[in-house]
Amino acid sequence: GFILDLWTDDIVAEYTGREDFTDDSFEIYRRLLLYYNAVGNYESNKKGLFSHFSTHNSLHLLSDTLDYLKDKDPTRNRYGNSSKGTISSAPVKGRGRILIRDFLLKPYTHTKIDVVEGKEVEVEVTEPSLNRIKFRALLQELASHNMDGNFDRHDAFIQLMLLREDRLRLLGDDTFENRYNDNSRDYLGDDDFFTTNFKEKDEGKLQKQLRQMG
Repeated sequence: GFILDLWTDDIVAEYTGREDFTDDSFEIYRRLLLYYNAVGNYESNKKGLFSHFSTHNSLHLLSDTLDYLKDKDPTRNRYGNSSKGTISSAPVKGRGRILIRDFLLKPYTHTKIDVVEGKEVEVEVTEPSLNRIKFRALLQELASHNMDGNFDRHDAFIQLMLLREDRLRLLGDDTFENRYNDNSRDYLGDDDFFTTNFKEKDEGKLQKQLRQMG
């Protein structure tokens, strides 16, 4: 599994492994989600993970079935859990590969130190997001992927990109940073309940906390 920082749009962690007992792998994944305060999208047609998370009261760490994929996800024709995760079907994987391509080609601008006329200066550079992925094994799988092989990192990356797309759809044309810092939009702190029942000296602190909560 991979963890994506939605603020920076950067992959910050990976866990890929096959432990002696399957539950050990599930537990490592669960703790990774807890550590990063993340939500995981998983292949719901693979058995065991839902049960493990349910046993540990951790179903809140798994993403709900993505609404925009329901027309591609025949959940009505399968047994077991249909509320969490994403079924790994051919149409869903096809959509996921398109999202991977878009993510890898997405430009990002950053500063780096360069030598200009013998002096070190900061310069702005725009590159595709592909260049900032630090997970070599993932890049190798993406480069060598074919329909006949077994590519666990590729499949896990698809699940991540599907969840990322779902979160971006919720934002529309906005960004996570704008939603956090925008003081002009309507938010919960504008409700009459707070302006009526809380003293003016406490209002600023309360409203700041509510803005941060969205």
